[in-house]
Amino acid sequence: MEHGSRPHPGFFAALHPSVCMVYFAAAIGLTLACSHPAAAALSLAGGTAFSILLRGGKETANTYKFVLPMFLLIAIGNPLFNHRGATMLFMLFDQWITLEAISYGLVSACTLSAIIVWFACYQQVMTSDKFLYLFGNVAPNTALLITMTLRFIPKLKKDAADIAA
Repeated sequence: MEHGSRPHPGFFAALHPSVCMVYFAAAIGLTLACSHPAAAALSLAGGTAFSILLRGGKETANTYKFVLPMFLLIAIGNPLFNHRGATMLFMLFDQWITLEAISYGLVSACTLSAIIVWFACYQQVMTSDKFLYLFGNVAPNTALLITMTLRFIPKLKKDAADIAA
């Protein structure tokens, strides 16, 4: 890739939209269904690698500007509010902090982070035209409404950047 050029969907752009939809549905669905720490970590690592290849390091870093604070908030917040677990580590504010609550918080944070990263990749690959192609015959009004709504996100980001400048 040339210096300064923007990554593009490449291989995924040539695939049929239903193949891309099944791929992302499987990636996101398996991330949600498997609450195992290794599965969550692998999904986050795979989604991040795919995002870097697809969107570039800078755009992925911009995604992580949101994902990382959210990850920390969930990972730290869960043991503070959830006191279930058998392995009590220490007391904080007269509440036991358990190993299980910390573990569950880390897995939940990793799972949610992975889903956000996968949806960022989905947004890059599944354009509104592909979405309309897939769902236009099944539910035309709903597909059009979703497509029109999703087109406002980049516009709102651009308007927010213009206002900030």
